[in-house]
Amino acid sequence: MYGLLILLGVLIVVEVLGLPVLVVLYLSERSRVAERLNALTLELARLRTALAGANVPVSEPAPGAAAAPAATPRPATPAVPAPTGAPAAAREWAGAKPSRAATPTPAVPRESLEERVMRRWAVWLGGVALAFGAYFLVKFSIEQGWFGPAARVTAGVVLGLGLWALAEWVRQRDLRLPADGAPDAIPPALAAAGSVALFASLYAAHGLYHLLGPLVAFALLALVAAATVLLSLLHGVFMAWLGIAGAYAVPLIVTTPNPSIAGLLGYVAIVTAGSATLMRWRGWGWLAWLALGGAVIWALASMAGASEAELLWPLGLYLLALPLWFLLVADAVGAEAALGVRHIAAWGAAVAAALLMFALVQIERSDTVALGFAAALSAMFAALAWRFPRVDRLVWISALLQAAVIAGWDFPAMPGPESGRLHLLMVPPTTGTGSYLTVAATVGVVYGLGGFALLARVPNPARWAIVSAATPLLLLVAAYGRLEQFAVSLPWAAAALGLGALALLAAEWLAPAARQSLKLRFALAAYAVAMTAGVSLAITMTWRLKFLTLALALELPALGWINRRIATPAFRVIAGVVAAVVLVRLLLNPSLLEYPLDPAPFLNDLLYLYGVPAAAFGLAAWLFRQEREDIAVLLLEAGALALALALVSLEIHHWALGGRLTGGVFGLLEQGLQSSSWLAIAYLLARRSLGIDDRVREIAWRAIASVAALHVLLISVVLSSPLLSSVSVGRGLILDSLLPAYALPAVLAAAFARELRAREQTAVAIAAAVAALALGFFYLSLETRHWFQGEYLNRGAPSTAEWYAYSAAWLVYGAALLGFGIWRGDAPLRLAGLAIGAVVAVKAFGFDMAALTGLYRAASFLGLGASLVALAYLYRRLVARVAGGEKFSSAGAAGPVGGTPR
Repeated sequence: MYGLLILLGVLIVVEVLGLPVLVVLYLSERSRVAERLNALTLELARLRTALAGANVPVSEPAPGAAAAPAATPRPATPAVPAPTGAPAAAREWAGAKPSRAATPTPAVPRESLEERVMRRWAVWLGGVALAFGAYFLVKFSIEQGWFGPAARVTAGVVLGLGLWALAEWVRQRDLRLPADGAPDAIPPALAAAGSVALFASLYAAHGLYHLLGPLVAFALLALVAAATVLLSLLHGVFMAWLGIAGAYAVPLIVTTPNPSIAGLLGYVAIVTAGSATLMRWRGWGWLAWLALGGAVIWALASMAGASEAELLWPLGLYLLALPLWFLLVADAVGAEAALGVRHIAAWGAAVAAALLMFALVQIERSDTVALGFAAALSAMFAALAWRFPRVDRLVWISALLQAAVIAGWDFPAMPGPESGRLHLLMVPPTTGTGSYLTVAATVGVVYGLGGFALLARVPNPARWAIVSAATPLLLLVAAYGRLEQFAVSLPWAAAALGLGALALLAAEWLAPAARQSLKLRFALAAYAVAMTAGVSLAITMTWRLKFLTLALALELPALGWINRRIATPAFRVIAGVVAAVVLVRLLLNPSLLEYPLDPAPFLNDLLYLYGVPAAAFGLAAWLFRQEREDIAVLLLEAGALALALALVSLEIHHWALGGRLTGGVFGLLEQGLQSSSWLAIAYLLARRSLGIDDRVREIAWRAIASVAALHVLLISVVLSSPLLSSVSVGRGLILDSLLPAYALPAVLAAAFARELRAREQTAVAIAAAVAALALGFFYLSLETRHWFQGEYLNRGAPSTAEWYAYSAAWLVYGAALLGFGIWRGDAPLRLAGLAIGAVVAVKAFGFDMAALTGLYRAASFLGLGASLVALAYLYRRLVARVAGGEKFSSAGAAGPVGGTPR
């Protein structure tokens, strides 16, 4: 009942608005005439200024000025006399050529800050102040009890209408004044304040004082909103924003105990259609977002508050009309439609309608009528895409909507928390399998054959080829998941191979014509990709789900091979998308850790799960590089490196945990192996090109080396240090966890220091050398403690022998560095050895003298002294002699020229 009354009220509003519409249109036309007169006045003033500048006589030269050189006289050209005051064009036709400098263009005066404040900001601030003043006046009158509710509402309505009238009076008065180029903001501010006063008064009459019933209040508020929108034709876009927002807010303000979804959506449809028409007429593109937002919000609200039976027909019809308002009324599909705000809003309306239609099908549990609405929306999108080539991408939305409907066909009720993990995409439909397969097959045939048949009749065949090739595959995957739960199935694998064969036939049919047309080459690429995708799906359906990623990775070299014969940019784009999917699935998918793997070390499932995709990435990069090198090749090379690094890391983790990837402890041995392997890979990339682009290689080795260095410092040295936590280092000596955790990284850091010094990257080379020395020192100290303490190094105080052993080990370390530096002629190594010797000396005199006793104290000092003497002797005999010889040779060479050497 309320729905019929609301519809009747809307019709009454439309009838009542007839006279105001005519009045507003008359005033709008009158304002346009006045604006034209003002423009003509300005043009006449400009012409008078130009004529006055052209008739200024040339001034005589000043006394004393140098005379200009005489020019060769030219025969005078008889000029036809032009009438005085004639335009410049007329004088030029008569023979006089006006000077450009003599006809200045009148500059439009720039609006100053003072004018901007007084004409714009102050005016709108005054309008806001008027609105608040009206509010406070009404509030004060209520507090004082001056007027009753009816009088207060009447006063507010009179105030609003008075502000409207005052805005029109000011506007008409301004039209009779000379135009200065700056719009007057006073009339729009007054009109906006009047609309706010009327909205507030009518809301108070209904919501606070209950003077108006729902139907009357709804009609009056809708009338005010419509009048505000019409006033925007006179006062600008702000009034349109205010009116449309108020119109969408009316159903929220006026509520009824039994709301009618049909009436609500009918009202919202009228508001949206009017907003789209106004946007098209006046060119206010940004109104599209307000209109689209209101239309979508009320559609969602109706879904949340209505029953299935009440919602089906009104919302279905509403969603069919929604994209048409923006695609047709907003002229987004016209031949002259530009990619602007309106065009983007039209696409937003199409996507929103498709998503809401999918939600309606789910709410109605795939009811026949709901499926019919979804099919009608898809058919409408396909028809618009075929009729208007500028929006032919709508066919993609059409196909995706049908694929989503098939994938979500007749979902069962949402299971509760006690059912465990939810796999709704793997739940069979509750209806019969026969009807489900019939609908899926029909949709696949329509899009597959229909898109192929239209290739020769559309200006962009590639877009229709994508739909024709991809839609049957998407439907196959959706039906396979719902009916077979992605289990091994040879019949479904045969179906996938059949689709691949059909795609191959389509590619063979297009191949001759594609040699002459670039657009058909793109279409040919789509069918070629569909062929490889069908083969990949067949591989996945024949074995297990974890082979899906492997199948996708194997498509990459296939795409590269096809690209060498049919070179189109589409293959590179598709290869980039496929590579991104594979990388996300293999590198950012935690569920892969839960796959059952063979317990054998290294020769297990990881070898083909990561090794084969890494090889496929590398081969695809090589194939695509044969044509040219671009971002797709760089992505494939980076992906090959990332997968190879992941393979090495996962193989180490799998071996360390005894044949699994979860449920273990990240121990010191595995930490060392991971860090050492990363550093080794980074060093290999730094030394060898490996057929990889230098940009990718440089970024890769620097990133890997940085991560490995942080891993060693934060994990191995700080968080998992055997001195700070109960970490087992193994029972054997030398071949223990300390070797890969500290010794191998020290050796690799030294190698990096040498490589970086050869590249003349001094700062980084010094940092690597310091890291190598520090890790070597740490390793020797931990191995010494391991000798005395056993498997765990954080237990027990050091004995006197252990303290002495530290000095001996460090002294041997320093002597080795010094000797190697002398042998290699490396001054930094010699300095490092001397520095470690200084550390031993400080320990001996600062600690051993007090802590050691007996023979250990004597041995410590004797060993230190003997070592220092021996090192000084070697340094003097080898290093100093070499340096002195160099100086002597230099002096001798200079002797004959500069003097006699001593």
